[in-house]
Amino acid sequence: MSTPNDGRPEADVSEFCLLWTTRLDANMAYRQSTNNGKQPTALPEYLEDEILGRAVDRNGKGCVRASSSLGLKFPDVELSNKPFAPRAAERCGLVVRRSDIDFVRAMPGVLTDWNLDGVA
Repeated sequence: MSTPNDGRPEADVSEFCLLWTTRLDANMAYRQSTNNGKQPTALPEYLEDEILGRAVDRNGKGCVRASSSLGLKFPDVELSNKPFAPRAAERCGLVVRRSDIDFVRAMPGVLTDWNLDGVA
């Protein structure tokens, strides 16, 4: 693991996946996570921040967003020549720890790895 100029170590992307969302997906996911204002579902804080940010005010198509609280630098995703690329170009990829996949599995959006292959 090397360290880029900004001091953050580079992420081992095999430990993460991407939840590709539209703004509407993120809004619906945030509502799901807060149970429509009732008892909230416990989401990891880094994930709640990213979903809320995407739902409320973050645009971003074809980009990857990772919480600064992860403390890691993530590579860009190569969109060319991938079957999912046209859909990814219209969405934003939120970085999710593989250990936290169960929190997002039922949320709107598409889960992929860094190669844009679906995650089961």
